Amino acid sequence: MPSTAEIVNLPMESIAAGPNVRDKYDVEELAASIEAIGLIHPIIVRRISDEENEFSICAGHRRFAAFELLKNENIPSMILEDCDEQQALKIMQTENLQREDLTPLEEAKMIGQLMEAGASITEISRIQGKTREWVGLRRRLTNLSEKWQKAMTKEDMACSRWPVTHLAMVALLEKEVQDEHEFWMSRNFSTKALQTTVADLTRLLKKAPWDTEDAALVAAAGSCTACPSRSSRVPGLFEEDDESEVTIDDKCLNDHCWHAKRLAHVELAYAELIEKEPHAVMVKAPQSHYEKAPKGALEQWDYHKCKKADNGSRPALLVSGPRAGKRIYVTVMGSAEKKVDRPLDPETGKPKPKLKPMKERRADLKRRRFKLAIQKASGMLELFGTEYDEAEDNGLPTPPEIPSIEAVFAMAAAFGTSTSASYVEWWTEANGTHVSEPAKAVLEMTAVEQHPILWHNITPVLLGRWRYKGADQDLGAVWDDVERVYTHCGAESAGFLEDAVIEIKEPKSWEKLNEDGSPKVRVVKPKAKPKKKAAKPMLDENGKALEE
Repeated sequence: MPSTAEIVNLPMESIAAGPNVRDKYDVEELAASIEAIGLIHPIIVRRISDEENEFSICAGHRRFAAFELLKNENIPSMILEDCDEQQALKIMQTENLQREDLTPLEEAKMIGQLMEAGASITEISRIQGKTREWVGLRRRLTNLSEKWQKAMTKEDMACSRWPVTHLAMVALLEKEVQDEHEFWMSRNFSTKALQTTVADLTRLLKKAPWDTEDAALVAAAGSCTACPSRSSRVPGLFEEDDESEVTIDDKCLNDHCWHAKRLAHVELAYAELIEKEPHAVMVKAPQSHYEKAPKGALEQWDYHKCKKADNGSRPALLVSGPRAGKRIYVTVMGSAEKKVDRPLDPETGKPKPKLKPMKERRADLKRRRFKLAIQKASGMLELFGTEYDEAEDNGLPTPPEIPSIEAVFAMAAAFGTSTSASYVEWWTEANGTHVSEPAKAVLEMTAVEQHPILWHNITPVLLGRWRYKGADQDLGAVWDDVERVYTHCGAESAGFLEDAVIEIKEPKSWEKLNEDGSPKVRVVKPKAKPKKKAAKPMLDENGKALEE
């Protein structure tokens, strides 16, 4: 702790005002009071240069500004000895927070600066005599975008009169999403109305239809469990929280990322569905027409939900709403039949037959085998460097070790990592003017220490390249990519395709099809009529034939 000295009169020119949260001061009344009765409380300063006898203000910026207005040459000051910059910042912000005329944004900036100086929420709440929730709410306001912070300073904007709880709800959203909803600034919301509105842009991660640990679903976003845009990782809630785990009520705060992952998930689910059910369709859920959907999805007025056994029913995949990715059965309205690739036959209620030539059937079979082989290769890639038991549990052979340092760095250059789109961006981040804390930590490691970390960041990129993306994807090219990577890693990949050929056999029914896909006509030879047997003659008592 810094030690204090006696109060002395210091020359105004030897004191630097230093940083403060307020940009301007209204000190005319204070200057008049000082001129009339003198300065009651001296300012607090710290020494910043012993040789030139220079000082910086820790507390008392308004009093110093008033003395400047009065053009006084000296000011009563208390000098703090052995006071560093962080301690001075704590003193300044602690005193400022005691003022009653601060706006919530000014309070938020001060709390943010105190936390950057090393103070915890618990420490700040104890010093200020406030609850942890009071401090946490104002700390959250530092996440407001620049547009919202400027709007809060304008008296004609409704948001400048909002309670802190309202502003804290907006601060939960990503800054890009906040700016898209700047029209809120001029509105007055009830607490419940704003909660409902923000809830539409934040969703519980436990209800996500995709695997939240899947880093390859949208490679640029990474996994949900490692994403900073979730509620448990919003700064200033509770600093003791473990940020490495997704809590039960954890919410996604990035609306754009949520919808990007929803679209990627439903497109993959639909690609798998139509392989089994060629006449399946995509449908939008009721009350979700505002959500972006894949091309070809039917609107809620284009279909009726029904049971599987109903006439004209067909399987459908919901592509929007809270149940996105779920399968239902629908009947398509007559006016929407033209939107469906394979309309139903009105007489039979079944999809109209479509002949598929043997060439296409063999190509589809080859794709299915490639798909299975790629899935096996992806599963093995995730287990590189793990123990045999974990691989055995997944039905895979013993996984190889992590590729060599040279191979890993070469793949980083070729494919990039999960934290950058390319090696150039990764290298710029590591060596540019702005270097993130994780990048600094990596730069301080040896190549041997960087080796597994870099491989861990390359794996999601490779898995994203190999992920099944639908019927239009060239799986042959993806398999070529798998073979190149495995060769570069010094591992075998041929066994995956051999296993796929064994598991997915050519249907025996193909023997009964022509090259155009039509059934072979079975030639049935007419059976020869049996010859009539000669009638046996009638015999008499002696066994002789009777004459007719």
